[in-house]
Amino acid sequence: MTINYVVVGNVGGKVSPTSEKVDVLTGKASGSTATASENYHFVGWYDKDEKEVSTSATFVPTQPSHQDNGEMVTDPWVDGTTYYAKFEEDQATINYVAVGPEGLKTDGTPNDTVAGSVDPGSETLSVISGTAQGSTPTASSATYKFVGWYTDAACTIAVTGTDGTMDATTNKFVPLKTGAVWVDGTTYYAKFEYNLTTLTITKRGLTQTTTDDCESAIITVTDNVTNTVVARVALKNGESVTIDGLTVDRSYTVAEENSWTWRYATVASETITIQPPATGNDVTVNNSQNNYKWLGGDNYKVNVFGTGNN
Repeated sequence: MTINYVVVGNVGGKVSPTSEKVDVLTGKASGSTATASENYHFVGWYDKDEKEVSTSATFVPTQPSHQDNGEMVTDPWVDGTTYYAKFEEDQATINYVAVGPEGLKTDGTPNDTVAGSVDPGSETLSVISGTAQGSTPTASSATYKFVGWYTDAACTIAVTGTDGTMDATTNKFVPLKTGAVWVDGTTYYAKFEYNLTTLTITKRGLTQTTTDDCESAIITVTDNVTNTVVARVALKNGESVTIDGLTVDRSYTVAEENSWTWRYATVASETITIQPPATGNDVTVNNSQNNYKWLGGDNYKVNVFGTGNN
C-alpha cells in the first residue's frame, strides 16, 4: 500500500519523500521531512480531517490500531493514506514612530513624547502577499505641527512615491513593498515641529512735541516657558514690528524698558498666549509723557545700542 505526503496548496515548501510503500499488515513507515522555502516557515503535519498530527518537520506515521478488550490491536494500513505539510509565509513588522522637535534618544525612543502620536504604532503582515494599512500622525496640541514622514531616525530623508503614499488631508502614510518582500523591522518616522507663528507689536504715545518725534522705546518679548528674552526691539511712535518664530499656544510677556523711556508714564507688561492665526497676535504698547524736562539729576543716558561706553 502507498502513504502519500503532500504540501498544502503546493505552496511554501516541499516534502521528501512524497510517498512510500509499506506492507499493508506488517510494514513500518519511514516518514517524510518538510522543508520550508525562503520567506516561509513550517507549521505542522495534518491528516485528512485537518487534525494536527505533528509539529516536527520530520514526521513518521504509526500504523493504525484500536483497543479490543483492553488490548491494542494493530490494524492494516489503509492504501492512499495522506498526510499534509502546512507552510505559512513569514511575517514582517512595520513600525511607525513619532519624532518630536528634540529628536530621538540613542535607544530609538522619542526625547519629546508629547509632540504627537501615530496610530497604529506598528502592523504585522505577510512578507510576500501582505498589504500595509499605514499609520496616521496627530499633533498633541496646537503647539506642534506635523511636517512629514521620513525613512531615517534623524528625519533627513523624506519618503517618496516609491516608499508609499500619503493622504494630503489626514497625512496618513501607507508604505509600499519596495522589493520582493516586506523587510521585518522597517520603520517610518513621523516628524513633528513646534508650530511657529508671528507677533506684531505697535508703539503708541511717544509723540508730544516735534522734538520728541524721534524718540524710541525699547520693548522686549520674553518666553514664559523658558524665561528667556526672544526679541528686543526699538520702536518710534506709530511704528510696528512683526516678530516671527514664536510657538503657538505658548505664553509670552511683552514689556517696555521703562528706564529707557524715563520721561513717560510706566507701562505695565502684557502677557499674550500665541494663537495659530497670526492676525490675532497683536500687542500695542501705549503710554503718555509725564516729564517734559530733559535734564534731571544727570544729563545723559547710556547708549544701549552701541558697543562702547558713551
